[in-house]
Amino acid sequence: MMDSGPSDCPLQTLRPHKLRRFSGDEGAEEFIREATLMLQLQPMTDSTAAGWIISALEGRARQEVLSMEAGDVDTQTKIFSILEQHWGEQRDSSTLAGVFFRRQQGLAESVGEYATALRILWTKTNAASSAASSDTFSPVMLRNTFVNGLHPPSLRRDLKRFLRERPDITFADVAKEAQRWMREDGVLDAAVEQPLPLIPVPFTVSKSVLRPSPQRQPP
Repeated sequence: MMDSGPSDCPLQTLRPHKLRRFSGDEGAEEFIREATLMLQLQPMTDSTAAGWIISALEGRARQEVLSMEAGDVDTQTKIFSILEQHWGEQRDSSTLAGVFFRRQQGLAESVGEYATALRILWTKTNAASSAASSDTFSPVMLRNTFVNGLHPPSLRRDLKRFLRERPDITFADVAKEAQRWMREDGVLDAAVEQPLPLIPVPFTVSKSVLRPSPQRQPP
C-alpha cells in the first residue's frame, strides 16, 4: 500500500513559511539568500513562488517589481535578478547607468510613479558615479530619459516635440505636463496620479516655464 504521508501532498496545498519583508532600504543579498533557502526546503511552482516573493516586498522594492510587465516577474529567478540589479551590493556606476537608461514606464505604473522611480534611480546612479570619480548624469539626461521611457507612444511623441520648442524646461515641469496631458486625454483619473515627492534636482528654472503651456498638437 502506498504511503500517504506528508511527502505525497501536492505542493500547492502546503502553506508557505512567512518571509521577512524587504523594502529596498538595505542590500538584497540576505533577503534573496533567505528566500532561496526556504524555496529549496519547500519547493513551489514558478507562479506560486513569484507571488510569495512579491507578497514580501514593500516600498520601493515592491514598486519596482510591480512596474514590470507580468512576463518579466513570473519566476523567482527574474524577481531576484531585478532586486540584485537595484539593491545588490556590487552595484558599480556602469551597472546602475545601464539600469537607468533602460528604465521605462510600466504598463500598470502611473506617470507620477514612473517619474519618482526614475528620479530615485538617477540619484543613485550619480552617487555611484561620484564615488567612482566618473562622469555624472545631468538633469537634462534625466528629463530626456523620462520622455523616452514613457509608455503611450502618442504622449512620448508630443513631449519630444514640446522639448524641441522648450529646450530649457526642467524634468519636474515635463513630468507635470505629461500628467496634465494624460488627464486631458482621459487616460488616467486625476485622483490616481500622486504628486511628485520633493527630491531636489539642481536645475535652473527658466522664466519661460511660468508662461501658459501651448496647446497640445493633435497626433
